[in-house]
Formats: sequence, structure tokens, C-alpha cells
Amino acid sequence: MLSPGVNLGGRNSSIRSIWTNSAVPHLSDTAVCIYQHTVVRSRVHPDDVVRHCGLAAAVVKEAIEELVQYRLLEPADPDSGEYAAVAPGTAAAQLLGPIERELRDRQLEATGIQALLSSLIPLYEDGSLRQRLPGAIELLSDRDTVDRLLTELAANCHTEVLDSQPGGAHRDDQLYESVTRDTDLLNRGVQLCVLYQHGAQFHPPSLEYAQFIMGRGAQVRTVVGSLQRMIVFDREHAMIPLLANQSGKTDAGADAHESTGAVLVRDPSTVTFIVRSFQTSWRLAQPLGDALGKESLRLLSDQTKRVLVQMLVDGASDQAVARALGLSVRTCQRHIAEVMARLSAKNRLQMGYLVHRLGLLDDGPSGPPDAPARTANGTVSAPEHPAIPTQDSPAR
Repeated sequence: MLSPGVNLGGRNSSIRSIWTNSAVPHLSDTAVCIYQHTVVRSRVHPDDVVRHCGLAAAVVKEAIEELVQYRLLEPADPDSGEYAAVAPGTAAAQLLGPIERELRDRQLEATGIQALLSSLIPLYEDGSLRQRLPGAIELLSDRDTVDRLLTELAANCHTEVLDSQPGGAHRDDQLYESVTRDTDLLNRGVQLCVLYQHGAQFHPPSLEYAQFIMGRGAQVRTVVGSLQRMIVFDREHAMIPLLANQSGKTDAGADAHESTGAVLVRDPSTVTFIVRSFQTSWRLAQPLGDALGKESLRLLSDQTKRVLVQMLVDGASDQAVARALGLSVRTCQRHIAEVMARLSAKNRLQMGYLVHRLGLLDDGPSGPPDAPARTANGTVSAPEHPAIPTQDSPAR
């Protein structure tokens, strides 16, 4: 006879045995029969089960042990030796509660380990990159460091400087620093190629600076549309803007996406990519001397309006258009007003409709002069401007 006081290995050990003894938990037919018998009678004694079911005492004892393990039977009275049936829902809560708590604890542990290891990924990648390319990329977080390195790189430059300066109006202090540095470069025979946006020629100090260095042998061109800030020395060192959120500080009035810092690039593959980006803009640009005539200025103004309208149709804000074209927001809005007046549009929505209906942004003869033309096979050809000089050819 099975006594209610029999030690079944404790609650946790019995739970473990359910899962370790079989891949799929199950009850024997005898255990199911005894459980049904007990449910009908509320409580039973093992001896009653032996007599009622005609089973051997050992078989009954084993079946009751199964039911106790699954919490389907529990001692009804320690003195009587009887067992009472437990509802399956109650049994499930008793059995699964510890398992679910253990699973939650393990999940929290796994999540913590994942978070800890993930936090080390940037350190590993940064260190791995520095190990593969020692000194290839250097972050310069403040303006003083940038200016010092620019002066140092210019002083050690021997053949060529490629300088791309977006924006229309440039600060007087920046122009003064550039004049001093560029004059020294040109006096030493270094080839200097400077790219501006179209709006720069309407800023007297910027125009005066450009004409000054052109008089000493520099080449200066202007481009309609977006331009990326960069400067390359001897095709060995390149400097590009550092994003504001990488340095944590930005000059007042500076582009919200750029900071006063910079990224110094020495990796040959990356520098080559930057040079090719400059060359692409250079081929599409117009020499500053050719752009100062009245007709050329009118054509450039038309190109500016075309790019401006395209950006507005694409959903860009006035501020984004002005920044991309190197114009002030006020000048940008004046161009928009002129386009609306030409189309007799009462508002920007009507302007967009008319632009679409008239096909003003379609490729073809209606495009602006000197725009990239499409060849028979659909590829785009650049305007016929001289390519950027190579290191082997003299500057004009």
C-alpha cells in the first residue's frame, strides 16, 4: 500500500523526472483509469483501488506515483492514507509555474548576454579596421585641428590640390585663410582646381577670391546643383566633412548635417573614389570666366531653376533646395516665384501640375543648354568641357 508520506523525490525532482524519463510526457492507461475513478469518488484509498479495479498493489502504487508526479492526485488526509483528485488546470499551474519561471530567467540571462556582447561590436569593428588600415581614417573633431592639418598638408603638397566648396556665400575669414594658403601653393607651381556652386559668383568676396587665384594660375569652375565638400592633396590625402553627430558640436550658421570637424582619409581606394567624385562634378561644371557673360548667366539661371523645380517636385523643402544649390532661402524663393510667374501658376500645386503637363522636366530639346544629353543607346554624355587636368599635364 502506498502511503501519502512516501518521498517522491521532492517537487522539483519530480518535475525533472517527467521530462527526462520520456521525450513526450504521458500517463499510463492504468493511471488514467485510477484518476477517473478518483474524480468520481472525490477521494480514494489505494486498497480500494486494488479491490475495485482488480489490480495488483504494485501496479496501483506505480500508477498513483505517476498521478502524484503530474499533480493530478494529492494526499487528502495524512492519517487516512487517501488521495484526492486535482483539477488538470490546477495541476498545470503547479507543474508549469516553476518551468515558466526558469524559462523567463534563462531568457533574461540570454538577453543580458546578447546586449553585453552587442555593446562590444563597435569596439571590435573599430579596432579591426584600425588594425587592417592603420592611420587610413582619422576623425578630427574641432576646427583648430582641421585648420592646422590643412596648413600642414598644403605646405607638403607638391603637384595638385582639388578643392570642392559648396555654398553660395563664403565667410570672409575662410576666404582670407584660403587666399594665404592657395597663394603659397600656386607660387610653388602646385596645380589648383576649385569647384564652386553657381551661387558663389553672386557673392562679391567669393568672386573676388576666385578671380584673384585664377590670375595666378588656378582653375575655377561653377556647377549647378548639389556639390559635396572635399579637398584632396596630391591624390594621397583627402578631407571631407565630419557629421555633426560624430563631433557633437557645430558652428552657428553651418549646415546642420556638418560640423566644424573633418575626416582625414589616407586609404588609397577611398581617396581614389573621392577624386573620381570630384572629376565627375568638374566635367559637368563651367569655367568661371565663361560663366560671367550676360548670356551665360541667363543660361545658368535657367539651369538653376530647372534643378530647383525638379527638387520641389521630388518633395524637397525650400531650405533643402537652397542648401543643395548653394543659395540663400530668400534667393531660392525668388527663383520659385519667377518660375510660377512664367507659368502663370497661382500656387505651387498648380505649378507642379503645369510642369508635369507641359513636360518641362522631360529629357530632350526642352532641357536647359549644356545639360547632359542622352545618346542613342540611352547613356548620358557630359557637356563638352575640358577634363580635369592630370598630374602630368600643366595647369592653364
